[in-house]
Amino acid sequence: MDRQRFSYIAHRNHQFCSPCSAETFDALLAPLDLQPGDKVIDLGCGTGGMAILLARRFAAQVLGVDLSPRMIDAASRRADAEPGEGTISFQTGDAAEFIADHGPCRMIVASGAGGLVPGAATMAETLRGLAAHLVPGGWLLHGEGYWKKPPSRSYLEALGAAEDELTSHAGNVAAGESAGLVPILAMTASEREWDVYEWTYSTAVESHLVEHPDDPDADAMRTRIRNWRRTYLTEGRETLGFGLYLYRKP
Repeated sequence: MDRQRFSYIAHRNHQFCSPCSAETFDALLAPLDLQPGDKVIDLGCGTGGMAILLARRFAAQVLGVDLSPRMIDAASRRADAEPGEGTISFQTGDAAEFIADHGPCRMIVASGAGGLVPGAATMAETLRGLAAHLVPGGWLLHGEGYWKKPPSRSYLEALGAAEDELTSHAGNVAAGESAGLVPILAMTASEREWDVYEWTYSTAVESHLVEHPDDPDADAMRTRIRNWRRTYLTEGRETLGFGLYLYRKP
């Protein structure tokens, strides 16, 4: 089964590819002082929701990159369907290479920053590496998971993760401070936002299977989404959190 294709199908009805609502993003964007024409780079832009929001609200020049051609195609269609202020361009590619070629910029958006800075061994090193591509006074919006409570072995196996890959909500903020960044605002996804995200995710896959019963990956997709939904309900909802962290570079 093509995991990029599965992710695209599962996220096709999300405004943002994260468990946060438009209201949460509105609050996070309120402190920004972006000016028309400022360059913003969205690393792992998904279907383009955040890139479009920033371009239209601030008349910014937004560049989005994602590894998935399907996500980039969807993002481009959305941008065309939602005309307005600013300019937006999307590109398929490796985010680490993209940021190295397109900085410096006024703002970077990175949801799940692992692997974006080659050689970085800690979250603080990753954030420091991203901040190097910002102009002084620039902004970094970082999205990252965190543990609400210690994860069970069965949950880690379901995620395909190790416990030390994430820390706490406070630990995420501390990583930004260790990177020399100033934390401006940190918000976490509510249970309602998680529920909307997860049920939209699973329903998109289930609907695809009804609409395309002859999909060659149907059995694998059905097994994967139903196991994931069960895992979310029995363990994930109480264990995994998601935070959005807005930092400023001194």
